[in-house]
Order: sequence, then C-alpha cells, then structure tokens
Amino acid sequence: TRLPAATQADSSLRVLTAKQADDLDIRTNTPKICIALTTSVLMVNPGRCTVRIIDEDTKRVIRTMSTLVKKSEVDAGTTLTTDEPIYFRQASNRLSKNALAQVAELAEAAKDASRVVVIGHSASLGDVSAYSYAISRDRANAVRAALVKAGVKATIEVVTLSYSQPISTKKTEASQAKNRRAEVYIQS
Repeated sequence: TRLPAATQADSSLRVLTAKQADDLDIRTNTPKICIALTTSVLMVNPGRCTVRIIDEDTKRVIRTMSTLVKKSEVDAGTTLTTDEPIYFRQASNRLSKNALAQVAELAEAAKDASRVVVIGHSASLGDVSAYSYAISRDRANAVRAALVKAGVKATIEVVTLSYSQPISTKKTEASQAKNRRAEVYIQS
C-alpha cells in the first residue's frame, strides 16, 4: 500500500496483487525514473518516482505513492540486471545478427529468472503517434519472441514507451539510432 521512503535503482517493487491488476492500473508521472508494469514498478534511474493507482473503469485515482530512488544500495527492492540495449534499424523490428547474439547471452542469463521485462523504444522524431508506440511494441515483442525461442521459461512482460525515454534528443540520424532500441531487465 505504500512505497518505502527510499529504494535503489535497478529494483522492482510490487504495488498490486494479480487480482488487483484486473481492475486497477499503475501509471507513473516519472517515466525516466520508474516504469509501471502490470503489478509492480521498475526503478531505472535515480530521482523521485511518483506512481498513481487508477481504477480502470472510472479512471479515478485510487492512491498516489512516491519514493526516492537512490544510486547507493538500499535494502528495499529486488536487484535486476540489464544488458546493453538491443538496437534496431530505422522503421524496423527485425533483429540483426548482433542483436540475436545479445539475445542468446540474455537467454543464458535469464535461465533461472523469475521474470523478464522487455522495454521497447522508438526514435524521437515528430509528434507522438500511433506508429511510434506500435514500432516500440513490435521491437519489444521481437525480443520477447527471440528470448522464448532461445529457451527462456520465465514470464516475459513487454512495456511500450515509444520515445518517452530518449537517449538523445538531437535530430541527427546517428543520435536517433540510439533511441531505436529494446532494453531487457532480468529479475532473479
């Protein structure tokens, strides 16, 4: 019901039960700090994480929670591991040979995982559009499918962030290439 006063980056905190997730939705006002999953919140960067629990039917905010995410170790949270992002070509969700090699390494690391989270991103050119969400979802799903094919048995959650977390905001192709990615978090 409450987040701890402080938690660590690269941790995950459960804020809903599976039954509650049928009726309630987690939303975050701070997507660069923490990412809302189905029943938990993934802490990805230091800063203040603010989360709202919303009734899916009425869209009413049931409660708001906040925590300070620190880089230094704090006892709260479950440590996650992340690898280098998997990059994609422009307007593509196809995995390159390099990406497939990364997936093989990630699959090995995830063989005893309890949960894997794949976060899809897109380039930050233009306005938010259905396409930017669709391509980031398709990228995350491509990585998810490759992990399953490589033998990962853990539950794999897919999160679509479009371009809400750009690595670079410069409008050059080289800069935007860094934004076309999927990130994988492995929870032991």
